[in-house]
Amino acid sequence: MTDILDRIATGPRQFRPRSVTDYFALRLATKLRDVEHLGAYLQLLQHHSVSTLAAAFRYAAKQGANEAGTLSSTFLNALSGEHQDDEF
Repeated sequence: MTDILDRIATGPRQFRPRSVTDYFALRLATKLRDVEHLGAYLQLLQHHSVSTLAAAFRYAAKQGANEAGTLSSTFLNALSGEHQDDEF
């Protein structure tokens, strides 16, 4: 895990995915317009499955930005279970 964080410490524009998981995290961060927090998405993949993160992304994309104003915050709210009653 430290190796991945070391690779992105110099900036996400210089990050080169070495695995499918790395690539997924990069694409997710890009789609959420939050590439500057790529390390956080890499860490989320240590705790959640790709299918769970994909479902949270679909929910966030469908809902759009929340009151905090960002698509990434809608994604994180969905992932944290704030919308368990909604179809997720």
